[in-house]
Amino acid sequence: MQELPKINFLESMKLGFVNYCKFTGRTRRSEFFYFFCVVYWISEILFIVYISEVLGNGHYEDDPHTGKKTFIAGHVPYALNLCYYLFGALTSIPKISVSVRRLHDTGRSGYYYLLVFIPIAGILIFLSFACQDSETNTNEYGPSPKYVQPQGGINLLEMPTYNHLM
Repeated sequence: MQELPKINFLESMKLGFVNYCKFTGRTRRSEFFYFFCVVYWISEILFIVYISEVLGNGHYEDDPHTGKKTFIAGHVPYALNLCYYLFGALTSIPKISVSVRRLHDTGRSGYYYLLVFIPIAGILIFLSFACQDSETNTNEYGPSPKYVQPQGGINLLEMPTYNHLM
């Protein structure tokens, strides 16, 4: 089995978005983790900007019933609101599809992705599956994206026999 060269960061991002709705086939670990890390960090940056706008534009008001000060969240600009939710919507399907293909690469059904809906334990189990190495041979989901299969294999009819030495 010969391992194919590693794919770089830009190739993995390209593959993640080119295969936007492809739930069949297999995905290498590098493609999965590069894609997830970039999407995750962009989401986090947008979230931090979003929350800073909410908190930065907020103010305290006196509550007439309790006499205590209550924080009133600020208004978020429409463009920021649109960017935050649009990014989440546009990357949700690619995140699921690359996850399903990663599960296929480890020989598991895509239905194992439903584990992420179990708090903490399910996510940890899913991540342990995603961290496993690719199956070296072709499985029911397709050929390995990491390993090259030998062409032709061994022909047992053409192998020399050594029966005359016994």
